Amino acid sequence: MEVTSQHGLYKDGENIGKTDLPLKEESFGTRALFIIGCHILQALQSGSPFFVDEMDSGLHSYITQLIVDIFRNGRINKKDAQLVFTTHDVNLLDQNTIRKDQVWFTEKDKFGVSEMFTLSDFDDVREDTLFAKWYLNNKFGGVPSLQSLEKLFVEDGKK
Repeated sequence: MEVTSQHGLYKDGENIGKTDLPLKEESFGTRALFIIGCHILQALQSGSPFFVDEMDSGLHSYITQLIVDIFRNGRINKKDAQLVFTTHDVNLLDQNTIRKDQVWFTEKDKFGVSEMFTLSDFDDVREDTLFAKWYLNNKFGGVPSLQSLEKLFVEDGKK
């Protein structure tokens, strides 16, 4: 059985019907959403935790925000399913979306060993702190070292 999605068919700007499109021909993001959507429904129905690594991979920021909002909405998430995810989408670092005790960072040291720490570890961070802005200004750490990445393109100090 092949999974398909349905799309409108148009000719000269006019809707002339619908057609099925095999899932394998959809974009990466659409395929990711189909897969993650099934797991979201399962977690909501059972009240179980749902773990997602790099939730933003292939998904628009609005969609990742919607997924977080679904788990935060008590009318939808009636069985208190929990969403645990990793992301590089700084738009989710919004104090109106996520509490500071829910945000964890990982940072690698010079030996490649990862350390985890929470936003709550920072005494000067309040609930109304602009988490994303502070993160992008490297006040928390957990951002990649661009100097070490640049070395990939430099040989013996020459570009």
